[in-house]
Amino acid sequence: MMINARSLKAIDNKIWNKHGWESGGEIQEDANKQRLYDEELSAELSRRGIGKGQVNPISYLNLEDWNYHTLNSALERLKYYPDFKYSELRSGKYKMNKVI
Repeated sequence: MMINARSLKAIDNKIWNKHGWESGGEIQEDANKQRLYDEELSAELSRRGIGKGQVNPISYLNLEDWNYHTLNSALERLKYYPDFKYSELRSGKYKMNKVI
């Protein structure tokens, strides 16, 4: 099962709003906030049936374009993206198959 970038944004926004966070730096510079963010992101992805290595790498480009750097960093750190090379993203190698 795959999840699209818009759904990932919605998860991220829900977590930020719940805690009243206003910047990525606020999360990335505080180990407790980062841990909490990671835990809540992982729990929501698990609830939706998304496991490690199951976020399509093409979402990386969309999230970067939309300035969701904290989310992308967490997805990479927590291994939700499969191994990929950035140069392959624009080549058409990755496609979305099932979007939730």
